[in-house]
Amino acid sequence: RQLRAFRLSCVLALCLAVNVASKASMRSMPSGHVKMARATSSGISAHLKQFLLRVHSANGKSENIKNELEQLSHGPVHYVPHDTYIVTLEPSQVDHVRSLSGVDDVYEVPKEMKSRAAHHSKHEKQGKKTASVESSIIRATLAVSRETAEKRKLDVREWAAVIKEKTGADVNIAWASSNSIEVKVPEAVAHKVTAALQTMDLVHQASVTPKITILSKAASAAAAAGDASKSGLRNKWSGNLVQSGNASASPLWDAGLNGEGQVIGCGDSGIDMDSCFFFDATPLGMCKGEGYIPNCDSTTHRKIVTYRTVSGAEFADDDWPGHGTHVVGTIAGLSSDAAMSEYNGVAPMAKIAFDDIGQESSGWLWLPASWEESLYPHSYAHGAKIHSNSWGDSAPYYTGDSYSNDKFSHDNDDFLLLFA
Repeated sequence: RQLRAFRLSCVLALCLAVNVASKASMRSMPSGHVKMARATSSGISAHLKQFLLRVHSANGKSENIKNELEQLSHGPVHYVPHDTYIVTLEPSQVDHVRSLSGVDDVYEVPKEMKSRAAHHSKHEKQGKKTASVESSIIRATLAVSRETAEKRKLDVREWAAVIKEKTGADVNIAWASSNSIEVKVPEAVAHKVTAALQTMDLVHQASVTPKITILSKAASAAAAAGDASKSGLRNKWSGNLVQSGNASASPLWDAGLNGEGQVIGCGDSGIDMDSCFFFDATPLGMCKGEGYIPNCDSTTHRKIVTYRTVSGAEFADDDWPGHGTHVVGTIAGLSSDAAMSEYNGVAPMAKIAFDDIGQESSGWLWLPASWEESLYPHSYAHGAKIHSNSWGDSAPYYTGDSYSNDKFSHDNDDFLLLFA
């Protein structure tokens, strides 16, 4: 299942790259297609905008071009295979950039490239929870960092007046990370506000943030209800099946490959630390917050190297809904009771760097605004090179959360994210 998810993510990434690259190559297209406007040097020099930069295909990923652009750009330089970069410039810089060796031309970024799909109503995603939903959160990734914005006296909160003028909606805007903002809006006008954000020069991508839900709903509900006929130990055969496809064969374990010496990151509703698969009398290093938190280690615990509850989540020892215990047990559960050892996880000798994202009071999982800055760095700093996540959303488009995953994977290419 994880392999299928990984293959699907690769296909989607390829489709996205082809889509963006094809748009970048359009100079003049028939009606109904995106038209690329050739950039000019006119405009106030202090005003920053995003531009598409096409280079000769042979020099598509030339380090010389990339280094020059990083020196000139006022924000991140995004490479789009195989001949395009997205940069943030002052309009007065355009002619100079166009004159660089290997550059074909420079274009303004069309607003159609700033979202992967139109707004989808949250009512399509939240089922029985929709009655209590009154607002939506839009996440916009910016073409400049917060530091650059502040140096240039750019206050993103002032954009609220622009959005009000364009949509009639009152919104609240706040920084969510070093290069993204969150916009809280009435749900009924979320699509209009998203469209308004996409017209702004420094918005790189904007989309409505969908609710994150646990995927194994039936198992979680049964565990929460204490229904013994529906819940129980179900991992007896998973370890063998994963490594051989045969319930009675374990070639990887037989070869000594059992996860020893490895740390696996996982984010979920919590872990029942009284379970025989995780119990240890050694004190558990616990903390709460976002990003990497020092002095939150369990150096002698037999299963957990760190247990961090994300800000906004609620540590409840996985009384609700049991999903995290099930997931982490499948990954690396190791029973302290020999009679239960046949239910051990797939990598029973591995240890876990755990991110508790459960929120019992709402019934949802609670994720920070910036996954690349707030969620993954803690487990990565504790040695995790894989982060397993058995949850997701039903949004059929590229969201700000998708960007967070791509950004952290790009910056840390020894870190593998898995979603199932």
